[in-house]
Amino acid sequence: MARRASGGFTLVELLVVITIIGILIALLLPAVQQAREAARRTQCTNNLKQLSLAVLQYEEALRILPPGMQYDAGESVRTSPHFRPNWVILTLPHLEQQPLYNDFDLNSYISDSVNREPRGTVLKTLLCPTDNGFDNWYEPLESVEGEHWARGNYAASAGSCYLLEGNRWDAANGPNSPGWLDNRLRGVMGINASVTIAEIRDGASNTVMLGEVRVGVTQHDRRGTWAMGTAGASCLFAYAYHSDARCPNACSDNSDDIRGCCYLRNTDPGFDVLAEECMLCHCGSMNAQATVRSLHVGGVFVAFCDGSVHFISDFIDCRGGSGAVWSRLVSSADGLTVDMSTVVR
Repeated sequence: MARRASGGFTLVELLVVITIIGILIALLLPAVQQAREAARRTQCTNNLKQLSLAVLQYEEALRILPPGMQYDAGESVRTSPHFRPNWVILTLPHLEQQPLYNDFDLNSYISDSVNREPRGTVLKTLLCPTDNGFDNWYEPLESVEGEHWARGNYAASAGSCYLLEGNRWDAANGPNSPGWLDNRLRGVMGINASVTIAEIRDGASNTVMLGEVRVGVTQHDRRGTWAMGTAGASCLFAYAYHSDARCPNACSDNSDDIRGCCYLRNTDPGFDVLAEECMLCHCGSMNAQATVRSLHVGGVFVAFCDGSVHFISDFIDCRGGSGAVWSRLVSSADGLTVDMSTVVR
């Protein structure tokens, strides 16, 4: 009797099917990744929208924007661990986070142990899902700064002035600082200083209020720390006009001046990793400068003072000087407005 032929696949047929499936997966994977990133970008935009509206509600209640950061008189803003409430903490009630606001002991420094739990609270509204360091709490190398700081991806625009004392770019001494009084440099939320909507001479729709920052690449990298009021953590300083961080996602060697950078460059994660991540910083002992950063391809999201949110390209005109488009958007009072239709998308 003749044997019945098997109805299964031959080895060659099976290999062909596996190959076809592999090709289909390879073709579909980029589309799936793009769809996921589109969803993440939408969430990031919504977060910035909520934050900008909370800041504007604060302004409506107090008739002035919140200060980006606060220090007691006589403290060195470049090195002091004695942080007072920053713009995020001050706007928590307008983000439906009144209980968390109440948890802070504002009679003590934010770095004190009594504020360990509230400053370590993770808030989804403060996290851009495109970033990838959410479970990486900031743990300072120096114990006087406290421990257990939760991360955040959004920072207030202090402008092109530096977090410095004693020179013409200085913004460290409140509203009477040379840098804050310079119309080319002043942003909207500085050190013990801020502006009213009426003082934004270039127009609310032409002036940056908030921008993205990246979470630090290690637990000892303070960048992207929502309750800490300083450069890179929750504030943007000297990130336009003339500085070495004058462009979005600047990759220059000293583009962020943040305390603890020598350890980051020399020990953990090391210079090569920082360079690869486009997260280089100046090896010094002070907080002075930080620019907008994100992991979105090609640019960053920023919120303007009218509450609108837009994507700004890494390749925006940021050549330096008050004539550059990016400098005009960062300054709140230089008198140089921008045709926004040519900038945002």
